[in-house]
Amino acid sequence: MVQQNEELMQFFKAFVDIDRLKIVGVLAQGHTSSIQKLSDRVEMSASEVLHHLKQLRETGLVIRKSREDGLVVFELDTKLLEEMAKRQFARAKELDESAIDQRKIPPDFTEEERKVLINYTLPNGEIKPIPFQKKNELILIRYVRHHVLQALEFGKQYTEKEINALIKPFHPDAAFFRRNFVDTGYLNRLANGSAYWLAEKEEARHD
Repeated sequence: MVQQNEELMQFFKAFVDIDRLKIVGVLAQGHTSSIQKLSDRVEMSASEVLHHLKQLRETGLVIRKSREDGLVVFELDTKLLEEMAKRQFARAKELDESAIDQRKIPPDFTEEERKVLINYTLPNGEIKPIPFQKKNELILIRYVRHHVLQALEFGKQYTEKEINALIKPFHPDAAFFRRNFVDTGYLNRLANGSAYWLAEKEEARHD
């Protein structure tokens, strides 16, 4: 993992600068080039080109060679560039796919329910606009309810603000979900709404 992170830093270090990209673009045409030729092609001073070449050489992407006539030239290791790019894009894909885990899909969800949840949520777990289909809406309610109830303790009272704070990472309309949890018997509340607490009787709950 440490080695992967170091390579990732090297990769972005090489390509975060537009001037380095210009140099790589010239070298990528498949020709070796001297500092002077690079300087003319990218319209930078020789000292600037040398500075960028030094950083590119640290990543291993650029190779320094001496020709028979003594001229120092530089060459892009296109094979290494391709390999590094493939590794980094593969790693980015893995990170993107692993982001789905942030949804923390309830274990009792069926495969169909999982598909609905993934379709209507972002990788960070936030719900997109609530669907019109009642069946899909109930799946999303169950999803939010699962996480909110897990964060609550039996016998402890919570303010409306505290309940809302648990719901809002999933959807901005906290009132919609909060009322549903009360109406379906998962949460109890005082008549004036000043306190909420977990309903203790499972049989009192209904969807």
